[in-house]
Amino acid sequence: MYFPNIWDNNYDALLEMNDTGETPKDGSLLYTKYDKGIYIYTGLSFEVKDNPGSNSEDTKAPFTGSWNKLYGIVFSFLVVLIILFYTFTKVFE
Repeated sequence: MYFPNIWDNNYDALLEMNDTGETPKDGSLLYTKYDKGIYIYTGLSFEVKDNPGSNSEDTKAPFTGSWNKLYGIVFSFLVVLIILFYTFTKVFE
């Protein structure tokens, strides 16, 4: 983690952090108002994880029970539509 050692007086340090045995250090989360909005700087890393109770590999596709079958149905439907539109344009040109 990289926290700034110094920053402008317009910024407010919102968090103070430290590892075990180290002295607390400001600068992990800085906040200031800027023009009509706000500016937030962080030296922290954030990670978004899926719901730990759900596994996306275990989810079943609606109607078919398999994502491959559902993709095959959608693909077949699109091929039929393309053939129908092609035939329609040839008949009525």
